[in-house]
Amino acid sequence: MKKPVKITLISLGSLLLFLVLAVCITVAVVLSPKQLTKIVNRAAKDYLTCNYQIGKTGLTIFKTFPQLGIDIQDVLLLNPITGSPNDTVLKVDHCLASLDIKELLKNRHVSVSKFTLQDGTAHLFRNLAGHPNYDILKLPESKDTSSAPYTIDLSNVALQHINVDYADLPSRIYTGVQNVNAKIKGQYHDNNAAGDINLSTDNFQFRTLDSSQLSVRFNHLDAGFDGSFTDLDHLKGKLDMDVAELQLANDTNQLINKENVRLKTTVDGTLSLQKLLLESLDLTYDQYKLQLSGDLQRDTANGDINMDLTYRTETWPIADVLEKLPAAIMSHLPDSMKLDGQVALGGTVKGTYNEQSMPVVTSNVKLKDATFALAGMPFDIQKINGEADLNLDLDHQTDLKIRSVEGKVRGNHVVVNGTVRDLLGKMLCNLSLDGTLRLEDFQDLLPESITPCKGTAKSSVKAEFDYEQVKNLQIDKMIASGAFNIQNLDMLYDDSLILRSNNVDLQVRFPVKEKPYRIDEWMEVGIQSPHLYCESIDFFKANLTDANIDLFLNDILDKTKQLKFGTSFKGQKATFDTDSIYAELLHPDGSFLMKDQDHLALKLKESALDATIGELKVSTPSLALDGTASLDRQGINTLMQWNPTMRAVMHNGKVEMPELSLPLSIPDLDIDFTMQNCHFRSSKFKLGQSSFSLTGNLYDIDKFYRAEGLLNGKLNLTSPFIDLNEILDLVDGFRAPDSLMNTELESKEDNPFIVPYGLDVTINTNVDKVHYEDVDIRKVGGKIAVDDGVLVLDQMGFTSDAARMQMTALYKTPRRNHLFLGLDFHLLDIKIAELIDMIPEVDTVLPMLKSFAGNAEFHFAIETYLKSNYDVKFSTLRGAAAINGHDLVVLDNETYRKISKLLKFKKGTTNKIDSLSAEVTIYKNEVDVYPFLLAIDRYKAIISGRHNLDMTYNYNISLVSPIRLGLDIIGTDQRKFKLTKAKYATLFRPEKQNVVEQNVMNLKRQINNTLRSNVREQAPEGE
Repeated sequence: MKKPVKITLISLGSLLLFLVLAVCITVAVVLSPKQLTKIVNRAAKDYLTCNYQIGKTGLTIFKTFPQLGIDIQDVLLLNPITGSPNDTVLKVDHCLASLDIKELLKNRHVSVSKFTLQDGTAHLFRNLAGHPNYDILKLPESKDTSSAPYTIDLSNVALQHINVDYADLPSRIYTGVQNVNAKIKGQYHDNNAAGDINLSTDNFQFRTLDSSQLSVRFNHLDAGFDGSFTDLDHLKGKLDMDVAELQLANDTNQLINKENVRLKTTVDGTLSLQKLLLESLDLTYDQYKLQLSGDLQRDTANGDINMDLTYRTETWPIADVLEKLPAAIMSHLPDSMKLDGQVALGGTVKGTYNEQSMPVVTSNVKLKDATFALAGMPFDIQKINGEADLNLDLDHQTDLKIRSVEGKVRGNHVVVNGTVRDLLGKMLCNLSLDGTLRLEDFQDLLPESITPCKGTAKSSVKAEFDYEQVKNLQIDKMIASGAFNIQNLDMLYDDSLILRSNNVDLQVRFPVKEKPYRIDEWMEVGIQSPHLYCESIDFFKANLTDANIDLFLNDILDKTKQLKFGTSFKGQKATFDTDSIYAELLHPDGSFLMKDQDHLALKLKESALDATIGELKVSTPSLALDGTASLDRQGINTLMQWNPTMRAVMHNGKVEMPELSLPLSIPDLDIDFTMQNCHFRSSKFKLGQSSFSLTGNLYDIDKFYRAEGLLNGKLNLTSPFIDLNEILDLVDGFRAPDSLMNTELESKEDNPFIVPYGLDVTINTNVDKVHYEDVDIRKVGGKIAVDDGVLVLDQMGFTSDAARMQMTALYKTPRRNHLFLGLDFHLLDIKIAELIDMIPEVDTVLPMLKSFAGNAEFHFAIETYLKSNYDVKFSTLRGAAAINGHDLVVLDNETYRKISKLLKFKKGTTNKIDSLSAEVTIYKNEVDVYPFLLAIDRYKAIISGRHNLDMTYNYNISLVSPIRLGLDIIGTDQRKFKLTKAKYATLFRPEKQNVVEQNVMNLKRQINNTLRSNVREQAPEGE
């Protein structure tokens, strides 16, 4: 670029020199125009290498006074070269020049006082070989290289109405301008120029001749330049420009469209490098001001323009700026986006501009009172103020960093910061939002099932999403987390569930990677509140104080999925209230899982419970639960419908219920419960005066509830003390048929124990002490079986102050006034008086016993029906009894004295019995006494006979030693004594009849048969 400029300047200088010489020649020929024209044409041959034509030439005196000048008209320079579209280089209608001859000759100083070109056209061209058409001057060969160069002083150079076009094929540029008017004042010396230029033009155009088709146009230009041009290559100075209707285009993209531009700057350019340095440029674009600095450089090899600029604007209206943005940029923005307000920009423009790439524009964007709206976005943002950093890269990705922007969303103040990647494409947002929000203002963003939702939330939210997700409201595809402090929360879910709190802290995030509950967890919600209120309309009310809840949910926005959630919870106190249930938990700590609406799970660590379920009250300072529940809608009640499976551990519990007339406390309880089995790991109960522990199992609970089978069980009971009177009163008549319980009693005071129905439970007992009626018995051990209205005591062993005892019994209650008792009762070492006192019926069956005193072994096996007051129905009495005793004493009474007298007992005979072994059978009202041997002192007698329960007797006493003598005792209480022969020989010894053993075997068979008959046919599985 340096050489063409140099050639041009040398050409202009030579042209001036040529004109000076022409002036001198003209003077020499006495100023004749005709002669002057001929001389100029001849002289032109020495300086021009191209074809030329010069019209009329004349000297000027008055126009250039006091200098001498020359006036040339119709100058035409022709230089056709390869590739040039036009042969003409220059055509000028009028050229006027004047110079100081004295300075030229004396000082080699060319002082041009005036030089004017009027009404001309220049067609400048450089072909692909680099040959310009304007290289037309013959440069004189200087033989004296040491001579000083000329100095050219241009005091008044003017161009008027000049049209210029220039095509440079190697550089692939074209420039054209019309009506150039310029005034130039300056100096040129040794390839250096300095001065000032004032220029105006019309219809300027510049375009590249490559595929990028960059073009610049404007209708009019007024410009002024004051500076220097060093070495004909380095241009530096101050530049002022006013451009009217500027147009800038790239290919088919209109970047600037007919805008007025005013420019004021200091330029520093190097032509050889095609580099321009802008130290400080003030640009007014239409009415908007911009400050610019930096450098631009064009690569002459490929035409690329490299930019490194910084800029700063004043505050601009955003809407006006958007209108002026190129369509190439606007096409990347959503059509529905609306942005208004005030903006100020500052940043850089760096990179390469060519047909494949655009420079990267960075900008610090300051917004004031802006408004933003986007179709699909659920709300507009208004009153936006803040700062953001824009990185505009049309070749790759445009990013936006929001430093801190505050605004109003539906009247709520928010502050936003974060990044938006690919701003002109997918708009990948990673934003943080802080503000105070009225929840009711965002009702439309919540699921339809949540309405209304009221409260004020101080919020801090982080979210990652893109434009399509916002447009289509695809919240489930976004990544978000937030913290909310909500005051006066009031929410209704699904028209049935109310949630309220005066103050609650929420932490929300989705989606989540953790899957602690394996329910396709999508969202986690943390909840902390001093008080939470929850109400299910027409179902329950719940309160939780000092709540700390961690809740995981599946995708609640997917209407095709059932709600699933799992939560851990802690609190100070929780209450639960329905029409029939009230529960209060202290320090609840646990978890709850709803896999779906039909499957639940609960874990509760040690918490204090105070609950009322109907008339049932339960309280404990320590309750732990771990269980699940599965819904069976065919269940007959709530328990059967939910089929719980649970382990429960409780300490120091208390239970109250109307059916429970005794206070029940549970010091310890550890059970595993299902509807099929309840396993007592360990337990301690205190019921009334009784305390006991249970281990073992209860089976078939579900069948029992459905009345399809018995409640089966095998339990082990240990106890230090049981008040059997209280226990029997408590379980009396459990599940007995109404027809049985409503039977009219003979006496209203009678209240017989009715064996529970629906049970098949066996209890192995080990009890230190039992109180029954007025008797205390100890060391009770054995098996108790309750089988659907039948009570069996199997080999129950126990002791009392009176004796050691063992009992097997069968007790049935078919009617309240018709009770059945089968009894195998064995009493060891019992005082006869206490026996009679314990079992008064013994005196009725064996009236003779009251004539003896001492300890004996008593064993009887009977079966009978009882009245409602437990009186024996003797007409139904069957049984046998045996008594064995040693060292008994026959009481000295009237009967004994009568018998002694009749049997000739000697005076002084002691009434002590060495041994006694008697057996009797009872049948209805008859008691048969089998022969037994009785020894009193030296007398031995065999006694046998029968008596009736109406106290009629028929006994025989046969004395076999030392004399043989018989005595019949016949009659009632006024019995008759009759001596007779002895019925038995002296050596006769009664054989043991084992009548008791036979009755015991019968009783056991009866027990077995009874239990078998109570076995219910079980329903097949699945029915």
